[in-house]
Amino acid sequence: MRAVVLNEAIGPRGLQVTELPEPAATGRVVVDVQAAGVSYPDLLQTQGRYQTVRALPFVPGVEAAGTVRSAPPDSGLEPGQRVAALTTGGAWQQVVAVDPRRVLPLPDTVGVAAAAGMPMNYLTAHFALRRRARVEAGELVLVHGAAGGLGQAVLHLCRALGLRTIAVVSDDAKARAATAAGADQVVPVDNWLAEVRARTGGVAEPELRPLAEAGSALEALGARTSIGKLVLDLR
Repeated sequence: MRAVVLNEAIGPRGLQVTELPEPAATGRVVVDVQAAGVSYPDLLQTQGRYQTVRALPFVPGVEAAGTVRSAPPDSGLEPGQRVAALTTGGAWQQVVAVDPRRVLPLPDTVGVAAAAGMPMNYLTAHFALRRRARVEAGELVLVHGAAGGLGQAVLHLCRALGLRTIAVVSDDAKARAATAAGADQVVPVDNWLAEVRARTGGVAEPELRPLAEAGSALEALGARTSIGKLVLDLR
């Protein structure tokens, strides 16, 4: 099978398409990959800057989508079924073998190209909102980096969960992207704290900030009230 292999940790220039043997199928769901996601942690891994450093060479990627070739009898999955998969690496290849618990059946309304970019961002967003922040319908969520992949996933889920949102963005194009993703209000990153306080009467409630810089994280902590929460994505 063909695979994209990182031979040198020098960024995307260190990647090369090569031939590798297919992965072993024992106890796993084998998926013929039609699309694979590319996330920010993937980029960091190609540079050797991620929090876990893998030995070279290796196949990057942690999310893929395609069709099931084979599956364990008790997995609930069938050959030919369209799925997305969250792998532990090695998604940038034509065939992946994945723990059945990490394989998600796709509805007919979701294409494989879109599905390949969903597991990392949407599962992270769901975990942050429901498990960490424990948000409830009607609450206000302040989303930094709102036009990025994770930011837009947060906005989509907030809309589905009945949450109000204020998106923080750095330019007009990102403001349009955040609005299209469902943001109720959008504020510019310059002087965002004053803008948010003005719009909320001084209250800044639960906040989800994708990978905050130290200075802005401290600023966000200062913005919180006693009922607010700060959630950092430190992937």
